[in-house]
Amino acid sequence: MSKRKAKKTELEREIEEEEREPILKNANKPTWGRRIWRAIQAIFWIGVLLAGMWYYQQLKVDELNNQKDEVTKQLQESKDSQKKTEEELASAQKELASSSTTVTVVPPLLKQNVEAAVSSGNYAAIDGYLADKVSYAIAASSGQGTLTKTQAIKQLEYLNSGTAPWNFNIATATLTKYKSGAYSTYLNDDVIFGVSGNKYFVSFRLDSNNKIDQFFISSSTDLL
Repeated sequence: MSKRKAKKTELEREIEEEEREPILKNANKPTWGRRIWRAIQAIFWIGVLLAGMWYYQQLKVDELNNQKDEVTKQLQESKDSQKKTEEELASAQKELASSSTTVTVVPPLLKQNVEAAVSSGNYAAIDGYLADKVSYAIAASSGQGTLTKTQAIKQLEYLNSGTAPWNFNIATATLTKYKSGAYSTYLNDDVIFGVSGNKYFVSFRLDSNNKIDQFFISSSTDLL
């Protein structure tokens, strides 16, 4: 009886092993849950890789944009510097063109003789200070051109209508105002200026030999 039971037990074991074998085989096979989890893991790491690539590209784009901004800034600074240089050059050229051609300091004796000649009406007294050719202009008239010494002395008689006292020490601010007016072409080159008691105006320019080669006359400073 016990042997039979033992054999039965052994048979039962064999049956149990046969029944257990497919279960063990199936245990080694991935389930749907595991497959889904693995897929999620794969997607995650792919996402991490793509995010890293995107971030790297953004860094490169930002770097290129910064370089572009720096180049643009340098170009603008270069343009501004060039523009400033051109403006300074134009200003210097304008200042040079508007300044006296050769003389800025008037010999005191020459100025005294010019003042005396204009105040007294004795223009022949400055014959020795006149250039061989003298250009002239009269404000608000067609009077202008080039004169000989004799003609220039005669033309200066226009100032005889000016009344005393004549002032040849005009304030700088007043001269600046005159020079910025309609007759700046003449006045910016002249170096001796006089105004009569009734506003007659005269100015003279000197050449490199300290000779008067230009004068300008106005019947009133209001025209300047």
